[in-house]
Amino acid sequence: MVVKKPYIKFTASKKTIKVGGTFTFKSKVYGDSSSIEYSVSNTKIATIDKKTGKLKAKQAGKVVVTAKAGNITKKFTVVVTK
Repeated sequence: MVVKKPYIKFTASKKTIKVGGTFTFKSKVYGDSSSIEYSVSNTKIATIDKKTGKLKAKQAGKVVVTAKAGNITKKFTVVVTK
């Protein structure tokens, strides 16, 4: 029997978002009962609701969205365009 390590999978994601736009990231955690919290690498470029995953693009640039559940993390890079 093979036991997989716990992991997170993005079920809704977007690679590019226009400034002023919003998108709700969705993800699912497998093999762990922890709830997922979201964060971004640069809050000048975009902000994200840590519980719902709703991202709001503020200015052009690249930002990394991180989904974290317990000790498990998954990252996704988003480009914000003008």
